[in-house]
Amino acid sequence: MADPVAVSAPAAPRYDPGSHKLLRQLVSGGKRLLVYALQDETAAWLTLEVTGSAMLGPGEVEQVVRDSGVPVEPERAQAARLHIGREFATGSSSPGRACEPFLLAQGQPSLPGDDGRVEWALRVPGEHEISLTEDDRGRVDFRELGRVANVNTGQALARVIEPTQGKPGRTIFGRPLPAKSGRRAPLGAGPNVEVDAAGTFRARIDGHVFLRGVALCVEPVYHVRGHVDLGVGNLDVAGTIHCHRDVGDGFTLRAREHILVEGLVLDSVLVAGGDIEVGGGITFRDAGRLRVGGRLFARHLVNVRADVADAVWVQSQIVNCRISAGGRIHCEHGQIVGGSVTALGGIVVRHLGAEAGTRTIVRVSADTFETEETRALTLQIAELEGALNRIETRLGPFIEDHALVEALAPDKQAAVLALLEQAGQYRTRMQQTVRARDAALARYAMHMHEEIIVNGMLHAGADVGIDGCRRVFTESVRGPLRLQPDYSRGDVRVVTL
Repeated sequence: MADPVAVSAPAAPRYDPGSHKLLRQLVSGGKRLLVYALQDETAAWLTLEVTGSAMLGPGEVEQVVRDSGVPVEPERAQAARLHIGREFATGSSSPGRACEPFLLAQGQPSLPGDDGRVEWALRVPGEHEISLTEDDRGRVDFRELGRVANVNTGQALARVIEPTQGKPGRTIFGRPLPAKSGRRAPLGAGPNVEVDAAGTFRARIDGHVFLRGVALCVEPVYHVRGHVDLGVGNLDVAGTIHCHRDVGDGFTLRAREHILVEGLVLDSVLVAGGDIEVGGGITFRDAGRLRVGGRLFARHLVNVRADVADAVWVQSQIVNCRISAGGRIHCEHGQIVGGSVTALGGIVVRHLGAEAGTRTIVRVSADTFETEETRALTLQIAELEGALNRIETRLGPFIEDHALVEALAPDKQAAVLALLEQAGQYRTRMQQTVRARDAALARYAMHMHEEIIVNGMLHAGADVGIDGCRRVFTESVRGPLRLQPDYSRGDVRVVTL
């Protein structure tokens, strides 16, 4: 028999044919006795509805309860009879009145299991999701859209917590009610994602992670199908960026591997650990710059500032650029005009300079080659030299003759000794920084190829330096020719090919 106190009793609902199951009714003498239950038969009630001039006959309550089939103890049936009797006696006998329902029996509802869930190890964006963030002043940079979440090989991405089993119940008639288990979290492993024995999703490669529907994916190439504009924003990608159209003004693209742009690149910042390849040209104004860990390929370069670890390949022209290349600059079918170009691996160009006599500086020399790293180290050296010069100016003769220090009063002597110690620290730091810069430059020494080849015209105004030798051409020279250092004269020798 059902236990009426197995769980807390539900609120006594009025009989509703649309939501309750009628188990039995007794219609007589201007009244209707009803026994009804929930649809899942986990609770049953008794009530009386007045339909006319009513009287409650003896044994009617017990009869309708018995006929309903609900297992009720005699004491419970007697309590139901007393409840209905009181309600009927104290209430109005007007038609339409209903007694307060009496809970006859209660079963045990089944309890559903908890749904599974995903514990994320990092924020994983959807394919088209953006995430704007405010700085400490409440400002938002609408170029920082948070589209990319980079991950490394083996990095944990998420863990699926499995759903739990539900708890079965029983009806007032003792029949079992099956439990509904929780639903599994809708997450699957997409490309380059694996699931370990503990249910943790991990990246199989370095790349960027994203959700494609319910599939967790990691890709090594981030594709921009259109232009890089405010709808795309700045990008920082662990793998490669492939832009299928143009890169607009004012954006920053960083890639641990390569950057491929099929269109044009305007005044933007591109930083790649590997190659940068631009199908169109690169045209900068003021803010644009390139830092290339491998090779640079482009149709043309205009007003470009670039540090390139390896070779540079340009189809048409290099105009008013400041380029520092660790390899060779190839512009066999184009020209270099204006600006300052340094290449440790030599230069091959069709035309060098312009008919107007535009000053065009080209160097094949480790003395003028620099990278962002060595440029920062050079700045540190200059700052240390300046600080050291200021201290030495203050100390004057005390540097060369320490006996002068001993003749000073104790307080002044301590001040001078402190400055001397500080000067020694500056010298040590400067020596360490110089060595670090030399070591950074030494990595590129193997690329040194001391020649410049001009296949077309070398125009007046070209300022050529090769390994410490220099020559400013005042007259144009027709090629093909090779420029080489003349160490005996410190000049640049022209060899006709």
